[in-house]
Amino acid sequence: MSEAIPSSDVVVVGGGLSGLLCALYLARAGIEVTVLDADPLAFGPQANNASLASLGLVQLGTAEHPHRLAHALGMERAKQYLAFSQRSIALLAEEVPMERGGLRVGIGAEIDELEQAVALSQDLGVPSSLWSQERVAEHLGCQLLGPARHVPMDARLDPAEALSILTEKARAAGARLMEGQRVRSVELDNSITLHSDGGQVRCELVVYAASWGLRTLDHWFADKVFPVRAALLETAPSGRPALQGASAQYGYLSWQSAPSGGLRVSGARWATPHMETGEVERTPHPKVQKALQGFLDKSFAADAQAGVVAVRAGIQGYTCDNLPLIGPLPGARRVACTGFADTGWSLAAAGAQIVAQGILGEQPVYPDFLKPQRLVGI
Repeated sequence: MSEAIPSSDVVVVGGGLSGLLCALYLARAGIEVTVLDADPLAFGPQANNASLASLGLVQLGTAEHPHRLAHALGMERAKQYLAFSQRSIALLAEEVPMERGGLRVGIGAEIDELEQAVALSQDLGVPSSLWSQERVAEHLGCQLLGPARHVPMDARLDPAEALSILTEKARAAGARLMEGQRVRSVELDNSITLHSDGGQVRCELVVYAASWGLRTLDHWFADKVFPVRAALLETAPSGRPALQGASAQYGYLSWQSAPSGGLRVSGARWATPHMETGEVERTPHPKVQKALQGFLDKSFAADAQAGVVAVRAGIQGYTCDNLPLIGPLPGARRVACTGFADTGWSLAAAGAQIVAQGILGEQPVYPDFLKPQRLVGI
């Protein structure tokens, strides 16, 4: 018979970015909080946490250009979304170090949209400027990329460093962090009981921050969150200066300098017919790996010649409408802070703050289209 883990006011399922931030904010407010995570809470090169699947680009809003965001959401909702992202980036900057400024590079047909994107960004309250192809080449040391949109509010960070800092801050604030504790089932009764690999824990409220794995844990997520595999290559140091974080191909390709001095490149999901959707194995697909290597060879020859020293993949959680789930779920005492996909670094901090405020009895104000209720009936 499994042993009981000490009970807690709140249990957070998932020890990635959003889970750690939720625990940190709750613990600082005096709430007894426990985090359960299936993986070790150690964020080195071999770590499997989904938050490490990204490069650590903190991109305002999404990797898409603002006119595309406005087309998808409408101007008013796009303004709300970008304001939410600005708030989130500011909150994250209070907790972890980051370097400001980022590039959205144009490749192919994307080049023709850059001027429109710059013009609309002013109307949306997120100024950006157009960099010429020559300026991009000078900054990146690459002659084969096009012009770019420079976004001062973008940023970059080291995911391993940031997650390690948040782990220590959460512990110092009094949060109980328990690794290697995959939650197998959740019972809802007078209290909530979570059954994990190491035993069971009772709580009054559960926060779901475990990304795509929630689909097998709570039936509400079954048709609303799904896994997508993201691959990453890292080269040995080539002696180049550190780069601002950058993305291209409407966000399907991104790169930035690694803490080691090498270059990290991620993306190219388009190399497989299914766009890596539904994949849960943490091994890059050979076609994706080949596409990333080809981009390195063509665009960053010096880095490619330095050699690839790390290849890894992580599984990110996407929602069915590609917007995160933040706030109470239908029913009682279940709260979501998940579904950030590759935008977690720019959205999760505000999401976690909102969840903490709601648990503390406050009435947080945030866009209705980020609330789980929007998907009721789907």
